[in-house]
Formats: sequence, C-alpha cells, structure tokens
Amino acid sequence: MPSGLKEIEIKDYHVYPNPISTEINIKGLEGDGYTIALYNTLGQEMQKTSLTNGRANVTSLTSGHYILTIVDKDGNIVGKESIVKE
Repeated sequence: MPSGLKEIEIKDYHVYPNPISTEINIKGLEGDGYTIALYNTLGQEMQKTSLTNGRANVTSLTSGHYILTIVDKDGNIVGKESIVKE
C-alpha cells in the first residue's frame, strides 16, 4: 500500500538495545531531523517521536514486538527494524 514516502536505505546505523526497556538508541545517523515510528504487529502506529541525539523514550509502549521505522527530515524512510519491548 503506497504511503507517499520514498524508501532510502541507510546501511550503517545500529539500533540498540534490543530488547528495549525505557529508551531506544540509534547510532550512525548524522544530524538531527530524524523521526521514528513504532508499529505493532497489526500495523497500528503506537508511538511517533523525534530522535534527540539519536535517542527516544519508549516507556509508554507495552511489552511486545514492534516494527521501528526511521524517517529523515525530507520524509524518506531510511530504515526499518524489528524490535522487542520488555
């Protein structure tokens, strides 16, 4: 299903820790302006937030499996990862 966003893959980033508990870190993204969105296994957006210094608070998420999508300031999807919230 088209989302209107272009997908551009950045290969040299690292999402940690996984599983996550309170905070997610993404190393390898240059500069600010990145947003992350976390989707549950039904495809529902559960959280969307801007990264600050490569970090985002995820304490509001319940335990489970999520798909993390990283979007740059131009609206391009630059990465997708499967993560687990403890």
